[in-house]
Amino acid sequence: MRKRLIKAVVCMLLVGMIFMYINNMLYIKYSDGIYNLNVFYDLEDDTVDVLFLGSSHAFENFNTSVLWDEYGIASFVLGGSMQPTWNTYYYLKEALKTQKPQLIVLEGYGLTYSDSYMNKYQMYKNTLGIRSFSNRISNINTSVSFSERFELLFPLFSFHDRYAELSYEDFLPCKGDKFYKSWKGFANNFETEKHVSPEIINDGEVEELSPKTEKYYRKIIELAQKNDIPIMVIVNPYPDAKKGDIKKFNRAKEIAAEYKVDFFDYSLDEEVFGIDYGCDVSDKYHLNYKGNKKLTLKIGEMIVSKYHVSDRRGDAKYSSWEDNSKVLKRMVYNYENKVETAKQLDGEPYSSDYALFVFCGDQYKKEEHLEEYMMKQGIEIGQEDKSCIWLKDSSSDEIMTYEDLISDFFIKKTMENDVAKVDYSLNEEYYTKSEKGINVVVYDKYLEKVVDNYGIEFQDDFVIIR
Repeated sequence: MRKRLIKAVVCMLLVGMIFMYINNMLYIKYSDGIYNLNVFYDLEDDTVDVLFLGSSHAFENFNTSVLWDEYGIASFVLGGSMQPTWNTYYYLKEALKTQKPQLIVLEGYGLTYSDSYMNKYQMYKNTLGIRSFSNRISNINTSVSFSERFELLFPLFSFHDRYAELSYEDFLPCKGDKFYKSWKGFANNFETEKHVSPEIINDGEVEELSPKTEKYYRKIIELAQKNDIPIMVIVNPYPDAKKGDIKKFNRAKEIAAEYKVDFFDYSLDEEVFGIDYGCDVSDKYHLNYKGNKKLTLKIGEMIVSKYHVSDRRGDAKYSSWEDNSKVLKRMVYNYENKVETAKQLDGEPYSSDYALFVFCGDQYKKEEHLEEYMMKQGIEIGQEDKSCIWLKDSSSDEIMTYEDLISDFFIKKTMENDVAKVDYSLNEEYYTKSEKGINVVVYDKYLEKVVDNYGIEFQDDFVIIR
């Protein structure tokens, strides 16, 4: 009897472990709303000094690298796409279980939402990351109608068919990306769109918030004050600001005043930050990497002048914020140094922390200008070498060829009809940009990832193919 009981318990434990593994593997790993909470849970208790909350207007605009470099602020941006105030409230409840920030900053764009329920896609992001059972149940019950609650309470039934979508990041810690090892919730946007300032003014007119939005807006403020944590509300500038938005922000400012909470509406005041909508935005709602830096410099200055926030630079306990800043700055450097014109080919933009993989396209034929360029790189292309891949490591003058590489990692070689076929790949991504010319893959050894990939052809002059 005892042996049967032991076997039954062991069997149940094994089934439970297998279930947990499959669940973790198939679980949707959206960066915002879900994965940022995973990272937040791993932080040492009471290390976040400034907690930013809100929608993408928060996590694409408040730059944690700038706050750290310029002011030594240990900040974290905890939010989700199109996050309404009720989800923000439950995120704050969850956050306060392990952190006691010196300041909470609520980004106010979510105050414009009028729907009582958001779409399913957004609700996945804004509910599934919470681990606390009671808090998660309350969040789900508030977020969706009764008929949709089962799907969020037992999400494996919703994404059990993700097998076809799985990639290597589903099996690796930190999604296999160094970016997430020290991530603090901020996502830099490198796209640029041209927009103009909205042709409206703030005449002080007021419009009521939706009842549900106002209820949880008040609960957020009250929860912060109950825990003796200062809270400020900021509305970031965005080109698509509407008259109705401004009227709701005016009402939200009145509510904040009831609680003696600072409220700053910059929705129409991009010039305060020196932001140019012609080059500093990624779309009509969000700032890009240039714009968010300008915004965050001023916000950081405001924070340190109005509130008591510690400068943690030099404190080993906060080394992950230094790491996070290095990664974010490296990403900016890589973006700004992408090869876009033939003139850049004469330079050497990459330091010893980079490696370049070079190979010919399948249809490459002898072309003297390309081979002259390759000779300058120390690579001589022979007729028998057209299926080779060369490694140029900036830390060494040595040029390595295909046989010297870790072939099963950098290259996949298969046989088709007894003929060897080489697919140039790195972590399942394919990098042939030019079939007729040569191809370059730039690997960042610090970030441990490919950061650029382009082809080079000669058509009266060198042409970059992307």
